[in-house]
Amino acid sequence: LIVDVVDEIIIPLDTALCQQSGDFLLISEPINGLWSVLPNNNLLTSACSNPIVGFPHQEGWESGLNGWTHDTANDFDWIINNGGTPTNNTGPSSAYHGMNYIYTEASNQNHPQKRAGLISPCINVSAYNNPVLNFWYHMYGAGQGYLAIDVSTDNGLSWNWNHWSIYGNQGDQWIQASVDLSLFNSTELKIRIRVITGNTGKSDVAIDKLSILGGPVTSDGYFLTDVASSGLHNLVYSIRGCADSVDIFINEINSGIDQTVCPLQSPFSLIGSPAAGVWSGNNITDPILGIYDPSLGLGLDVITYSFNGCIDTANITVVNTDLQIDSLLFCLNSGLQVLDMSIVPRTPWNGLWNGSGIISSSFPGEFHPETAGVGFHTIIYEANTCVDSMVVSVLPRSILLDTLICSASND
Repeated sequence: LIVDVVDEIIIPLDTALCQQSGDFLLISEPINGLWSVLPNNNLLTSACSNPIVGFPHQEGWESGLNGWTHDTANDFDWIINNGGTPTNNTGPSSAYHGMNYIYTEASNQNHPQKRAGLISPCINVSAYNNPVLNFWYHMYGAGQGYLAIDVSTDNGLSWNWNHWSIYGNQGDQWIQASVDLSLFNSTELKIRIRVITGNTGKSDVAIDKLSILGGPVTSDGYFLTDVASSGLHNLVYSIRGCADSVDIFINEINSGIDQTVCPLQSPFSLIGSPAAGVWSGNNITDPILGIYDPSLGLGLDVITYSFNGCIDTANITVVNTDLQIDSLLFCLNSGLQVLDMSIVPRTPWNGLWNGSGIISSSFPGEFHPETAGVGFHTIIYEANTCVDSMVVSVLPRSILLDTLICSASND
């Protein structure tokens, strides 16, 4: 009989970190234990049957979908895979962790602008104030589309769309994403992973090593300061029936969200927290008040906000709103037209459409000739308070008439 005795658990001392300072590795001995957070609240009763209540909850789809379900609105479904995907120059060559991963196969009839959603089982995170979704994604291919995380707090009856999203080719690599779920610590939480394929079959998207965390620490000990709320976090390291705890205090620093703005906008004030920090970067005209003037130059500006030794950055992209075509032509009976980037190349990509015949204003936008009617229609595209327009011509319905032709007549 061999008895493995844990003589001592060694973990970091209590410490303070800044928000937005990246992932902080918690070194512990013995290795291969499990990091988690202590609950903040009493667990409330869920209306769901057998919701997930233990965290961290980890999913790598090694033994099937395990309660994840395909969205009924799908054009096609997610696939469990190992190794590479069938199409060259898109998709991963192997899983990030373990053997399997899930992915969307964009070839054949699964593009362009086709939708695939995968929905989690019901999750009860009511005991935690700062729950986090952590996962690894692979989004490689010249025709890449859109990956989004939608969140429901009523067991999937309604959805908060695009709580997290990313668009376009991210290279041949697995990338970590951490999504703050603090606004959704409900008893009937569901998460939907949703893909809209791009313009070609080279737009496979894969997901692996997904975890639902009670707080901003992964099971292997990375503290996620970018999604940590300010204040005290009580962490627990457990191994072979033994446990010890450490407190991490997070100092607040927040420079606000990344923005894309119009060069014609008036100067505006950036808002950071805590207040009374100092701003720096291109186009900043007042470092104390945080005045930013977009008319001073186009391009990407990395703006820094500092307070009490903590630093956060925000990306501000100054770009003209530009439709790169002037007109489109459809027949009245052409059917629904998706205004994707192949039909209407534009910058930025995520503006709003308005005008006769527009039936969906948000990305990618949808136009229906029958709704617009025959004639010329000026369609407006607005992004970041800048606008551009194009003319859509709708021709009368095509009509084919029966015709008599002699067999001996010329072509």
